[in-house]
Amino acid sequence: MHLSAIWFPVSDWERAKAFYGQALGLPLRQLNDADGWAAYATGGAPLFIVRRPGLPANPGGPVVTFASDDLEALRDRLETAGARVNNDLAHSGDLLIMTFYDPDGHRLEAAQVLARE
Repeated sequence: MHLSAIWFPVSDWERAKAFYGQALGLPLRQLNDADGWAAYATGGAPLFIVRRPGLPANPGGPVVTFASDDLEALRDRLETAGARVNNDLAHSGDLLIMTFYDPDGHRLEAAQVLARE
């Protein structure tokens, strides 16, 4: 068994596309505006957004973690785009983790591997 896709229901279609494509910088692989879904490349399983205005975000649901080489640059880009970003970065072993949220409140993370001294 393997992970085939990750998807989030979104209520504001245009805002969600801008967040995942521009603010987060994920390459768009497929888009179907008529049916309301988009697939973004992640380097692994694709991340889908699906237009579902009646299905709210699930704050206690799964968390997707993206790898980042530069959390500060990503934080700046997300904040400039108006995304909510937690101020505190968490350490976990040799990882630095930043938590942020998409426009529908889905919790996301980005992790940067710290250089070992």
